[in-house]
Parts: sequence; C-alpha cells; structure tokens
Amino acid sequence: MPEGFVPYTIFYALDIDTNNIVGQASVRHELNDYLNFRGGHIGYYVCPNQRKKGFGTEMLNEALRFCKELNLNKVLVTCDETNIGSNKIILNNYGILDSKDIDSDGVNFNRYWINI
Repeated sequence: MPEGFVPYTIFYALDIDTNNIVGQASVRHELNDYLNFRGGHIGYYVCPNQRKKGFGTEMLNEALRFCKELNLNKVLVTCDETNIGSNKIILNNYGILDSKDIDSDGVNFNRYWINI
C-alpha cells in the first residue's frame, strides 16, 4: 500500500428493479491517524436521484456485515454535521455519537461508533 493508505474494499449498490447502480460504499479494513479522526471505517455515497429511498441505510447495514467478517467489533463512521440524511442513516444503523469536531477545512462533522 502507498504510504498513508490502508486496505479497503468497495461495494456498489444495485437497484434490482431497475438494474441501475444507486451508490457505493467503501470499507476501510483499518484506520490510520487521519481516518481515526475524520474518515472512519466506512464511507458511502448515494446518487442524488436515489436518496430518501432507504438505499443508504441498507448500504451501511451491508457494509457493517462485511466489517464483521473482517473481525471488526466496533467501527467509526463520520459525516458532516449538516448532512441530515447521512446522520439519519448512521443512527438507523445504531450509531452512537462520540463527538462533534471541526476538520482542517473548518467543516463541522460528527463522529459515530457502531458496535457490531
């Protein structure tokens, strides 16, 4: 791995009714200093026209199942404080707010831990 990177796996979410990709999730197998503060174990993205349909909650749930296969007992997920949808997705997956912080760009964000 290049310096500063960690092993990760990318998943794509497929809407089986339309056969279209609706989002993606990245699972980082471990955390470095930066990811332990801001990025977390899991990052996800839902296509704008597919939001508010439950895809994000299901994508995070599936990513957590994969984390369990990696023998992770607890995972960190972060999101911007103003991203109401992402905060709800994390809470729907039993995220526990750990802290509210500000990153190096001055963006307020929330740090959640999820026990698996």
